[in-house]
Amino acid sequence: SLVLFFLSFRHLGYSLERDIRVLKKLPVFVIYIGQLIMEMIQSTIKVMGFVFSAKYDPEPIVTKFYIHFHTNIGMALMANYITLTPGTITVDVQKNHFTVHCLDPDFAPDPNGRMVEITAGLGEGEQIIVG
Repeated sequence: SLVLFFLSFRHLGYSLERDIRVLKKLPVFVIYIGQLIMEMIQSTIKVMGFVFSAKYDPEPIVTKFYIHFHTNIGMALMANYITLTPGTITVDVQKNHFTVHCLDPDFAPDPNGRMVEITAGLGEGEQIIVG
């Protein structure tokens, strides 16, 4: 097993530093998953309220916003977060510009929200610039 360990260092690009960086981000990832589940539950309740309401009159909108991520990982995590949340879907992401379709204006993602901070913490060297 020692030979396999050294071969993985030399030929497979294994790096102990990379593993340490991943382990340091593990608490942030756990927070991300917890926040995602909470947002999904809250949004599901809102969507159910719209669907079962007699006054259901959705006002679908397409909204655009800009969040600066240095890596594609941050952009992908944010786009997936938006799409997994009921009532919203990410239509397009190009160079940190997000286009999102929302069932109602109440469902529009908050570019200054906590999830943006958490998502940025998962990407390597991320900075948040909202504009």
